[in-house]
Amino acid sequence: ARVASEADLRAEPPGDDGGGSVVQIVGLIANPEAQGVGSLLRNFLLQLAKVDAGVQSVVGITRCEGWRAASGVSMEDYVERHRWGEVADKILGFHTSYGASVVRALPGARPADAANAGAGVLIRYSPKARR
Repeated sequence: ARVASEADLRAEPPGDDGGGSVVQIVGLIANPEAQGVGSLLRNFLLQLAKVDAGVQSVVGITRCEGWRAASGVSMEDYVERHRWGEVADKILGFHTSYGASVVRALPGARPADAANAGAGVLIRYSPKARR
């Protein structure tokens, strides 16, 4: 879905009016048994965004695999620790290893995600910067 800015992000896909320079990834989920499918989908989307002159960034709200509210560490701190290489989160790493930047934790962004206490993590790809 295309959105005008990151401020327009939502967990449910917005109506796509074709405008906006930000593409929001909504619901990119692959069966872990189907090795490589998630990477292929991500790579294809980023290639499409790269060749579309109107797209400046690709964003999504993802989750953390290794963080738990009961750990005593806030999600914000966990995300920062991943950003600095102190924690290797598998799902965040799926994105950051391919050039995404972690923007920030988003409390309440994924209300149905009990394991992440309803929080999500905003990530951003800059497809034009990729080789």
